[in-house]
Amino acid sequence: MKKRTIIAIIITIFTLFCSNKLWLDFSPMSVDFDILGKGECNIEAQLNKKDNNEFKQIKSQGRKINLEEISHVRISVERSKFPKRIRFVFNDITDDNQIEIKNITLKNGKYKLDDLKAFSINNGKLAYSDNTIQITPPQAENSMILTYNKPIDIRTSVKFDFKIFIVILVLTYLLAYKLTDYIANFNTIKHQSRIEIIFLLIFFIFLFVPMSHINQNKYSLKENRAFAIWKPLIKKNGGINFNFGKDYNSWFNDRFNLRPFFLNSQIKILMPITKKLPKGFIYPNDYIFSDNEIENKLGEINQQDYEALIKFDKYCKEHNIELYVLLVPSRKYIYPPTKDIYIKDEYALKIYEKVKELNQKYNMHIVNPLKELKEGTKNTYTYFKADPHWTFDGAYIGYKELMKEINKKHQDIYVLQENDFNYYESYLVNSNFNDDFIYGYNSTYMNLPEQYIKKIHNTKYRYYIHKKANRLKIKTKVIPYHLEKNFFYPNGADYRVIVLGTSMTENLDEFIPYTFKNVFHIRNNNVKNIPNEDQFKIIKYHEKDILEYKPNIIVFCITYGNMTRLRQFFEME
Repeated sequence: MKKRTIIAIIITIFTLFCSNKLWLDFSPMSVDFDILGKGECNIEAQLNKKDNNEFKQIKSQGRKINLEEISHVRISVERSKFPKRIRFVFNDITDDNQIEIKNITLKNGKYKLDDLKAFSINNGKLAYSDNTIQITPPQAENSMILTYNKPIDIRTSVKFDFKIFIVILVLTYLLAYKLTDYIANFNTIKHQSRIEIIFLLIFFIFLFVPMSHINQNKYSLKENRAFAIWKPLIKKNGGINFNFGKDYNSWFNDRFNLRPFFLNSQIKILMPITKKLPKGFIYPNDYIFSDNEIENKLGEINQQDYEALIKFDKYCKEHNIELYVLLVPSRKYIYPPTKDIYIKDEYALKIYEKVKELNQKYNMHIVNPLKELKEGTKNTYTYFKADPHWTFDGAYIGYKELMKEINKKHQDIYVLQENDFNYYESYLVNSNFNDDFIYGYNSTYMNLPEQYIKKIHNTKYRYYIHKKANRLKIKTKVIPYHLEKNFFYPNGADYRVIVLGTSMTENLDEFIPYTFKNVFHIRNNNVKNIPNEDQFKIIKYHEKDILEYKPNIIVFCITYGNMTRLRQFFEME
């Protein structure tokens, strides 16, 4: 028994050593420098593992640059753990003029190559001036190598991935222990079948496939949802997570290797047999509904949610801001997937009646275009068939209802008419922050085979382009805790407007920014570094933005399905 345990431990240690690339995440080595010159060239940074001039065990990365358009270059070299030497290879130089390089640093500026006399060049001319290296390629040649002849003493940042380490540790030990156990039994028990050992070996080898590459992404664009997050056994406050097993299972199921392959294989096999789809439904009119849309998993809206909305309205009034709330009905209330779902589910009707009460009792401005969108389906598609978002036609209906409410107080604001736009049609879906045309989130969320996706995309949707789109200036910011766009349109009404909300705000960007002179669009969900459970904590993350921008109007756009998150508005923890 002890021998088997010792052998299993030795095998486990050996496996951990061989698989260190999986649980030790080495950050890329960044190489930065300022550059000045003319023409174009390819620059490659080469980091050598050994402390010599041979450069045989190198890790390298390169990029092509236009020297007249760029003044700073960053090259990130992957998998360079402990480099000892560095050199720069210049190829395809299109101009024989002088190139100047200075401020060469590694590892985000932590290590400086400040001894310029340590540089040498294999061909061409090399000179120094005011902390600047000047290199000139020889005539009739378009390549040269700039080498730093002194050893560099720097280590790549490394991150220990405890989760993957534990997976490898546990699976390796179990495999090693079981194998030694079976081999021992095979030697002592007569007629023991070799097939059992072979089967067990293959079985445990296959167990290593899912954990060989763990997806580290926090959000799946394809499935339009956040992945389960890692929840440790020991909490930050020192408490024990008694749901660790369940949490770990959810985390691993979302991230194991070859997950998309297995899901696609499952669909291709089951669809012809069962005529059903995982995670959703396809109806005879080719509307694809995910299970999240059909089932209202967020629960019932309670008084706490409405009180948070009332409090936010009061907060805006205290800062001389007018708040307009645009409620976007869930698609199932506009295109019911079954004949009786709208009748049976009173969720939408309850919201409709509550909105009337809040507007009358608290003098709020809540717009709920449920009836108008249902009426609009007689003439156009107000929602996409393979995506839960409203189309440009649907968003235009919502925009007009919003402007009706705003015009009650501001009759000077011009409401965009249909003749203000040019139009085109597409079978694809555009409903995201980046204005990408895709097959629709529901198609990809269900991992439908591409040939089937193309088959069901048989509907053309109308898209709007403002006739003076060239006059709209847009600045986009995608950084931690911020996903936003700043719009300036000189012909718009002289108001400062903030648009808050989820993905339903995206197609409003074809209308609201052309209505007002200054529009600040802040996205609340799917924002880098903001956890999914925090995405409606408006005051925590965006109060500074609101107060500094000093808007006249805030438009808050939210769907029926997310209204149970309103209670988070003023939560700070």
